[in-house]
Amino acid sequence: MGNAELETLFAADEEARARIDGALADARRELEEARSARLASRARRIEALEAELAREIETIRSEAERAVLERRRRRAAFLDQRRRETDVLAARGGEAYARILREGPQPVQATPEHRP
Repeated sequence: MGNAELETLFAADEEARARIDGALADARRELEEARSARLASRARRIEALEAELAREIETIRSEAERAVLERRRRRAAFLDQRRRETDVLAARGGEAYARILREGPQPVQATPEHRP
């Protein structure tokens, strides 16, 4: 093998190494682009999921607030009804107490189920 042949082999080797280095650089660049694209896609998905979660939380919160208001409304209605009922009973009790003070206690009459 002569000098010319060695020069040709060295030149071919350098060209092959240059092509390999170029291909490696291209592959690294493509890999980095793919990583960036994947990260951007992941960030978009996370952002969309967070927005969906925020909407769901707001829906749940709104439903809970409506339920609380409904329970409060029903409780207030119940308490109003009980207050009206007890006002009537308290008035009757007060009248009975005043009558007992004025007239004395009334004899108790046995009901049919309590007669001897």
